[in-house]
Amino acid sequence: MAVIAAVLLGCGFASAAPPPGKGGGGGGGGAGSNGGGVIYFRYEGDLYTMNDDGSGIGPVAGLARGYGAWRDPSYQLHGGKRWFLQFEKGDVVAVSDSGDSVTLALQEELGALGAPRWRKDDGLISFEGRVWDMNPESQTFGTVVEGGLYGLYYTVDPDGNLTASNGPAVLLFPADLVPDSNGDPRPDMEGHDWAPDGLQFVFDRVSKGSVEIGDISTGEVRTLHDDPTDVSARTAYWSPAGHQIAFHRQPHRDHLNIMLINADGSGLNTLVRGSPNWTRTLPVWSPTGSHLLYHHTDHFHQDSYIIRVTADGTHTRITDKSMALVTLPLARIGWRE
Repeated sequence: MAVIAAVLLGCGFASAAPPPGKGGGGGGGGAGSNGGGVIYFRYEGDLYTMNDDGSGIGPVAGLARGYGAWRDPSYQLHGGKRWFLQFEKGDVVAVSDSGDSVTLALQEELGALGAPRWRKDDGLISFEGRVWDMNPESQTFGTVVEGGLYGLYYTVDPDGNLTASNGPAVLLFPADLVPDSNGDPRPDMEGHDWAPDGLQFVFDRVSKGSVEIGDISTGEVRTLHDDPTDVSARTAYWSPAGHQIAFHRQPHRDHLNIMLINADGSGLNTLVRGSPNWTRTLPVWSPTGSHLLYHHTDHFHQDSYIIRVTADGTHTRITDKSMALVTLPLARIGWRE
């Protein structure tokens, strides 16, 4: 059974030393000159936030550690409260900066696989999941009978307090089933991100290594980028204005590059190139759409940090060395209002 629970932002943290910051003071997140909003990222298994200039790094306490618990968190501001989403062992979890606790229970046969997202501000949390056929007598799981993008509904008052709906999670967008690393069927999608209209979403298709766009109003899916020479194309992220999508790709016998593409599939452009000595991945847009972040690491994992870049390619390093962000393929950096 999956749950949404909540937590504290900015409390004490004892399991690791704070990550080394690089940006100057002044609270760049408030000014918005570097993209605005709050940047969040994982460091040594825990979640931290910082301003858009790299200053003001602080921990988010209370998030569970372990596989999946801190992978790809999603942040939203409701009524002055900051809420994060995470998942852990089939559970969806939300955490707030006020210590509030909310539980959204999934039906027993439905398991969350990850990537919980706020669908903008319309009271829906989406996640990738699958439904198991259950034996009513033994109450044991049988085979996977359904998978795709699911939604949990909630309401929020002006003070930012979340209330769970009483209804079950609904299937927003079905997906074909493909084997996962253990051979179990899973939906053929990973790491979705919503367009500003809340109807379209971009995702990585597992079976093809391509970037696709689904539309929940029509049930249609179209290919945004699919190059047969690519080893993979992943971590697609929609721009706030809705006209561009950033993702990283690995062409055959080449290195990971960060790409920009128009939402209609035109204008594919390499924003950041990889090299034989380092990898640059995990692009994410600023709330203003004027900047992106990406993660840089060398191939010996001795030099790892976050870089801020404008859409025309001007780079600024905003954290120091030893930012060990990536131990799982889709552990993203985040950036929200």
